[in-house]
Amino acid sequence: MASKGTLSNLPPPPQEIPPNVVPIQVEPGKGCGSLSERLRPNFNQMNGPRPGVKGKKIHLLTNHFRVCFQGGTSHLHSYSVNVHYENGDPVTRRNLIRKVIQKLWEIYSLELGEQAFATDGQQSLFTACPLPKKKLEFTVVLDVATSKSKTDGSLSGNGDFSEGDQKRQKIISGFKTFKVQITFVSVIPFQSMLDAPNGVKSGNNEVLRALDTILQHSNAKRNCLLLRQSYFSNEIRNFMDLTGGILGLRGFHSSFQSVQGGLFFNLDVSTTTIIQLGPLVNFLMANQNVDNPFKIDWTKATGILKNLRIKLAHSNREHKITGLSDRLCKELKFLLRLKGSHDQNDNVQTVEVTVYDYFIRRRGIELSYSSNLPCINVGSQHRPQFIPIELCSLVSLQRYKEELSIHQRSLLLKKLRQKPMEIINDLNELRVGNKVDLVPKRSRWNFNDKKFAEPKGIEFWVVVNFSTGFDIRSSYTELAKLGAMEGMHIRPPAFVFEENPKHKKKPGSVRVDLMFEQIISKFRKDPPRFILCFLPTKFSCLYGPWKKKCLMDFGIRNQCIAMNRVDEAYLANVILKMNARLGGINFMLSAEVSQTIPLVSKVPTLILGMDVRHAASARSDLPSVAAVVGSRQWPMISCYAASIRVQPPKTETIHSLFKPLSEGEDTGIIRELLMDFYASSGKRKPAQIIIFRQGLCESQFKQIINEVEEIIKACKFLDETWSPKFTLIIAQRRHHTKLFQPDSSENIPPGTVVDTKICHPLYNNNFYMCANAARVGTSRPSHYFVLLDEIGFSSDDAQELVHCLCYVSQRCTSAIYEVAPIRYARLAAAQMLEIVKSEGPQLPKLHKNIRDTMFFC
Repeated sequence: MASKGTLSNLPPPPQEIPPNVVPIQVEPGKGCGSLSERLRPNFNQMNGPRPGVKGKKIHLLTNHFRVCFQGGTSHLHSYSVNVHYENGDPVTRRNLIRKVIQKLWEIYSLELGEQAFATDGQQSLFTACPLPKKKLEFTVVLDVATSKSKTDGSLSGNGDFSEGDQKRQKIISGFKTFKVQITFVSVIPFQSMLDAPNGVKSGNNEVLRALDTILQHSNAKRNCLLLRQSYFSNEIRNFMDLTGGILGLRGFHSSFQSVQGGLFFNLDVSTTTIIQLGPLVNFLMANQNVDNPFKIDWTKATGILKNLRIKLAHSNREHKITGLSDRLCKELKFLLRLKGSHDQNDNVQTVEVTVYDYFIRRRGIELSYSSNLPCINVGSQHRPQFIPIELCSLVSLQRYKEELSIHQRSLLLKKLRQKPMEIINDLNELRVGNKVDLVPKRSRWNFNDKKFAEPKGIEFWVVVNFSTGFDIRSSYTELAKLGAMEGMHIRPPAFVFEENPKHKKKPGSVRVDLMFEQIISKFRKDPPRFILCFLPTKFSCLYGPWKKKCLMDFGIRNQCIAMNRVDEAYLANVILKMNARLGGINFMLSAEVSQTIPLVSKVPTLILGMDVRHAASARSDLPSVAAVVGSRQWPMISCYAASIRVQPPKTETIHSLFKPLSEGEDTGIIRELLMDFYASSGKRKPAQIIIFRQGLCESQFKQIINEVEEIIKACKFLDETWSPKFTLIIAQRRHHTKLFQPDSSENIPPGTVVDTKICHPLYNNNFYMCANAARVGTSRPSHYFVLLDEIGFSSDDAQELVHCLCYVSQRCTSAIYEVAPIRYARLAAAQMLEIVKSEGPQLPKLHKNIRDTMFFC
């Protein structure tokens, strides 16, 4: 960056950036009328995409492949399919629907004109040529495994094996009858897709869905694991051992896409995690890192095992696990009906036996270790069916939905790293302290012999240690030295609190409460301003309770350190976060200081970053956490405050942006951030609001209408005459576009932007940007959609703003792959989600001492 004495403009993107790299010109005042009208499909539609003009043009390759239709049919025929059981109930299982339709085509091939077909396993079916009739009905008999009541002399109970019930079921091979109705829906011409870039947009989604269904149907016939548009085959070469009974599984993602250059096929590597097949008890021992079955924590195992599929050794049939028995196998009893034995009232006689004795004596099956272990329930809660655990083996291709450990995550990342050519074959300036300028090299810089732009000292602080066996003194002493090198004055800690070893086995929340009792007892009148907390691991059970105490109950700024990760580089990164959380600034863009960021530096502008975080699928009961960060101290773009709320699980739209009460008060997120901007920016109201929204896919773009309208309501609630201009930008990372340099193994240059050919045809102002240089693996660009622009950015100005915001993250000395406001929103939501996981679904408000700090940094 330039010094304060010789300020210079931030160059729009550096020399490595191609010229065609920025969004198109957006004219202010376009799209008058309601916000809903301005945000309907074809947002701010103009005459066509107009790429940017600044920068240096380079040639790139991408993993998009042009699709051409050569000969054959130019249409697809769409049909709806309804499959019902004989009693009229609809069939909902995708795999069963696929089997029924496949059987139907085998039986009635001639009646169907011997047409090939593809189905999505739900209600859609596509053929290349029309079927003989527009409405067809068939009866299909399929050999399936069914449950049928029977009264012979085998095991009795509520299921195959159960306690105290004289009814039972036996799994037998049988036949089921299905009614299938096929009804013509429409003819889908491919030409509608080929015309899309020229403005013909109707029918495109239907063509894409049909082509994706054909691809999905082909992979389903190969018995692949299907996860949306990713496919994973059961081949040994695709497996990666992650320890703990978990495997990484490499597959591929594929989809057809209509882009500005025409119809393309996007092919990319994809990865998921699965449970290792084999004996169930072996998996549990590996997962819990124990050396024999009798050390397994069955309470922990219950959550992991639920809904997994197993194959039984004695019957070779598959079942789904519904739970575990409360008693051991040798103690679990049921009433066994004796075949051919009746009492004087002609009732079948029964005898009480244990599950263990039944298998040993009645079935002649040898059990070596199951007697003192729980049984597996493959029935329902009311009609259980219990199986000894050593007869159960996990089947292949079952997803692992729990969070990976740090070690597993590290292993997976190492195995997934691929240089660009491997995948093909299978700048901004910165201002630091003392008016010193840094020019990043390939989007990175360092602080050797440099000072923070605004360092903050620590006068009164303490250390808390939950991690025994580590030398914490050397760590916090080294931190103080590193801080001094960057301009921070850090006095020695006022006290070091060590956890009582007797508390180690207590719940995390209890241990934190006991530690705070010590702190308050020691500093009752004047609590410390900062706490450095040493935890044993990053994902310690103490993290959530600790953050709640500091951020919500006591309002103390703090920093956690995972002792198993400590080294010089880690501590250097911690110092960056500490200074930011204390209110300091590590570095700024020269354009911030010189106030030369286009359209932002000259007019009071609030920048918002918005994101929603969800708990892992295994914890679907937990609420989602919505976080919004807002810039402060305008004209700066490096400082932010956050506001967070919980909302119903898996809800993507943010609910609490505007929350008016009957008393005329607004308790929503936006009001908090508007008031903070006003207070920190010289009592100025923002005349412009730029919204960066993370996580929305294209099908959810319309939902953003509600969010922006809620933000407008919050503004009007404060001042009815106040009408700031809005720019709305969606950032996507969940795409599979990769960019490569031809004839090079290196990643594309940092700052590369693509806004032609492979960009979306319906949203004229969208582009890919790769702001940072990946140190390992292959760079993946972020995809930005400018859905609304009342401010009136030019193509180059809008692009420059996005590029600038990738350089202002205070957590690291490099550009990041997304704008900092979105990164901060995600970090804030993730931190609060950890509190929710440990403390329950209710999330208290941030303490008043914390609300205007970058606690999330």
